[in-house]
Amino acid sequence: MTRTEFDIYDERDRIAQYFQLQKGGGVDFGYALSPRAEIRVGQDVARQSTYLKLGQPIIDNAAAGVAISSVRFQYLGQDDAVIPRNGVINQSMFQWFSSRLNGDAYPSLQMRTSAFRRVSARGSLFGTAAGGTTFGTHGLDFQSFSLGGPLHLGAYGKNELLGKQYFLLQGDTCTNYSALAH
Repeated sequence: MTRTEFDIYDERDRIAQYFQLQKGGGVDFGYALSPRAEIRVGQDVARQSTYLKLGQPIIDNAAAGVAISSVRFQYLGQDDAVIPRNGVINQSMFQWFSSRLNGDAYPSLQMRTSAFRRVSARGSLFGTAAGGTTFGTHGLDFQSFSLGGPLHLGAYGKNELLGKQYFLLQGDTCTNYSALAH
């Protein structure tokens, strides 16, 4: 069971907050293609409930059964799992959502690639390219892609930017002070 808050914005103003409650389960099977790459196939079935906590009602409170089929690929080619200095990480996920509330079904594809490059004994550069699409699906409400909050445009509130597709480029530098101890 998971319970999450979902904020709704009008421009920069939060006008509503909903709770999303999900109860269910799933099964997931994976295959290691190499020590660094794997592919996974899964099926989740759940009952999702959405209800207003604060603010103006934007959508009606609802509860419905949902099934989510997924295929995921992951490649972990970095030199360190905690603080990577060199290498690449690639994560891709295709999902098929089916809802019993209105019989709707739609696909979703997300990809994220991060690259790390050592530039000195203590410093490295890294960049991330991420994107997703629902292939033009309309009326997604809470199943839209969300940007905002920590690690995804932190100047915006969580879920402040919603959409049926997105593309995000991020870059930064990192200094590893533990390298000074060696």
